[in-house]
Amino acid sequence: MKKIDFTPKEYHKNFPYGNDQTTDPRLVGWPSCLSPFLSTVSGPRVEMFASHIKQAMVTKGTEMPAIFSGFEMESAKYTFNETRRKEDVIVLAVIPRYANIRGMNNGDSPWSTVIYEGCDSKKVGYFNIPSYFLGNNGFGWDYKKLIPVTEGMFLPKEETVACSPAISGNEYGYGVNLNTVYLSVQEVIEDSIWISDRAAEKFSSTEYRTMVIDLSRDMQPLNRNKNSDDDVKIFPDIGECVGDDGILAAFRPTNIKTWPADIGSKNRNQINSISDKVFRIKPGSQIINMEFIIRGGTVPNCNYSQVERYHEATIEYWNKIYQIYRTVGSKPITREFNTLVTHAICFLRGYGVPLYHGKNNELVTDSLSRRAEFKGFEKSNYPVDFIQVEITYKTKREVKIGFKVTDRCGGKGIVSKITPLEEMPRDEYGNYADIVIDPNAVTNRLNAAQFWEQCINHISEIVKRKVLATMEVSIEDAFEILLEWLSDVRVNYANLVRETYPTLEDKKGFLMWIKNKDFIPIHIPPFYQGIGGEEKGNLDSLKRVRELARKWEAEPTHISWIERDENNLPITIKTKCKTIIGKKYVMCLEKIPHPHAPGPSRLSQFGSPGKPSGKEDKAVSENPVRMGEDEVRIMTGVLGAKTMENLMTILGTSKKGFDEFLDNSFNSPTPTALEKMNISYQELVDSNGTLGIFHHINRTLGIDTKHTEVTQEDIDFLLKGEEDNDPNPTDGS
Repeated sequence: MKKIDFTPKEYHKNFPYGNDQTTDPRLVGWPSCLSPFLSTVSGPRVEMFASHIKQAMVTKGTEMPAIFSGFEMESAKYTFNETRRKEDVIVLAVIPRYANIRGMNNGDSPWSTVIYEGCDSKKVGYFNIPSYFLGNNGFGWDYKKLIPVTEGMFLPKEETVACSPAISGNEYGYGVNLNTVYLSVQEVIEDSIWISDRAAEKFSSTEYRTMVIDLSRDMQPLNRNKNSDDDVKIFPDIGECVGDDGILAAFRPTNIKTWPADIGSKNRNQINSISDKVFRIKPGSQIINMEFIIRGGTVPNCNYSQVERYHEATIEYWNKIYQIYRTVGSKPITREFNTLVTHAICFLRGYGVPLYHGKNNELVTDSLSRRAEFKGFEKSNYPVDFIQVEITYKTKREVKIGFKVTDRCGGKGIVSKITPLEEMPRDEYGNYADIVIDPNAVTNRLNAAQFWEQCINHISEIVKRKVLATMEVSIEDAFEILLEWLSDVRVNYANLVRETYPTLEDKKGFLMWIKNKDFIPIHIPPFYQGIGGEEKGNLDSLKRVRELARKWEAEPTHISWIERDENNLPITIKTKCKTIIGKKYVMCLEKIPHPHAPGPSRLSQFGSPGKPSGKEDKAVSENPVRMGEDEVRIMTGVLGAKTMENLMTILGTSKKGFDEFLDNSFNSPTPTALEKMNISYQELVDSNGTLGIFHHINRTLGIDTKHTEVTQEDIDFLLKGEEDNDPNPTDGS
């Protein structure tokens, strides 16, 4: 039998650096290409990783993976960024959204608008430099501003003005590297995981939310300005934080009879929890933007002086944009800039600001005249009665029990316990684990790639210590130790590192980078045929990893940790067997636990009638019961491996067996202690639903698997050695 050669020869020819890969990684697609050791991850788990990465939050400890696939920076190109440009530009003006507002730092402006002229197209356009990105309510991140943009500045197309905090130079991270240990302990049964407080801090993120408040004329704002009774501050200014009481603003309903008492200077600083309308957010939240809509364009009294300041700054912002448009003259403009100017004209004319155009400064009197009604932020078909404000704020989101995390292998888990780092599992090298995972979860989900990742990073940690210790004596010797380790993992990468850092200064810089990052970066593409790859097979690769562990003196050790008894006293636990602690790349997902009621029937003492489901139609479900990892282990210990194997395969989806079981259960005097059923093993096989689907699918392809017998001779033929399957036969076949 001729062996088919799937080697991507053309890819190896064009990209010699990738000649140790069994497949062209460009054929894999995104995000599968982000996963090293992809050949050791099952297809469904790769699909799950594709679903998870879209849910990964930008967290505080975001960093590049210690073992990276090489496609990370390609992914960075698709992050949200309003500052990207199609050509080199000359900056005509930089206009902050809010400027020169008393009580507010100009650096806290939510965005700045940059108006430019394209060097090639000669068109006038614009882009915004935002301070933050707001996704769905609750999610977002602060932009990392890289360079200051000023008027008259030449800005190349390739120059990055601002970017996601997950990007750092040529590095892109969407997760964190956590010291991982696989232990069978009660905290990690099923999908539960156990993490350290250090990991929880790295997983923490920033929560972004908006709140819309409608003010009516009979509501008097209470003064939140503790320094002055005359200068009424309704809300904290942009850049300021709410106090420990979490009060964002408070308003008091008034009438003609109680007016003097309601607006008295002493009473305006004190909140009456019974009568006042109080708006609260999470204590310590920072205000990052406020947008006001004022009906009629003016406020009635000095109590709203803060609103008036922001309103005047908004008029100034839009007026500057319009004035820049006037100076452009006959130059062509982009469609985006045309839309921006149109919004400016609508806003200014809507609030009665006189606008002039042309050389003779003619007054604008077209259809963009003053509006009679102002629509609110919620886009409903009602006008603003008095004042409406949309407030955007941010606050820290701490990881707690119930949060969901995942990795690049499609594994996932729910945080069940958070422990101080000093009480987490610790090996004899002094490494503390940040995350504890059930080892059975890896084999059950067929994603062994996380084992390879942990093993290599474990040895890397020991090698890193040798490198940094040698670095104090000799840079060259330290660099050679590093290259020896990289050659053990991947020769092509070691050669690339040697070529990239030729001088002593280059080598020192790379070693200092490793010291600061606290890990050795290793490039392993998705289909690398070395450790953990397809060519040698997993068993040979495991043997290779054990050899490397012995070579670098990174053998497994006993693991110990601290437990607390009923009196909260510490007890040291130590494993009988030896294992390792090594880094794994982990992401925190947007599955945020929150209290909620499951339905109306759980909100009161009355039931709520609902549509009957399949559970109400049948006394017993026809679908097999799904057993979890713990159930499988327990039943295997009680019933034996062979019985459990049959129960989960042949005996699990037989319709005839199910009917026979129901008949015996209903008619037997001892339904919970059935000794036998009148059905043969062959009948179970013939009526097995899973096998039926398998045979049907193959019949559609012209293959009769149901009536085809595979003999031992067939198996022996398929397992013959390479001498009988020469890929280059000399007989011309």
